Amino acid sequence: MITSLITKDLKITPTDLAKEIINLYGRDGLGRVRSILANSEISVTERELEIVYGHCLTIYNRVCKHLSQTIIEIDVLKTVYPLEKA
Repeated sequence: MITSLITKDLKITPTDLAKEIINLYGRDGLGRVRSILANSEISVTERELEIVYGHCLTIYNRVCKHLSQTIIEIDVLKTVYPLEKA
């Protein structure tokens, strides 16, 4: 369980954290997952970070599909919005 960005004393799943990142930061949050969590003083392991990042990409594509926008393949999104280096 990871601390929520919105409610600091609430523990949430990586999927819920990814939803919060996309809701708060939109497309700009895709490649900035590491810095968003660091700025919010939320500590996660590299494994959790990869999981949250993957969920962010999937959720972003679902939002695009719902809004009838072009869906970009996950592999292409990973090259356009790579996860920040530590």
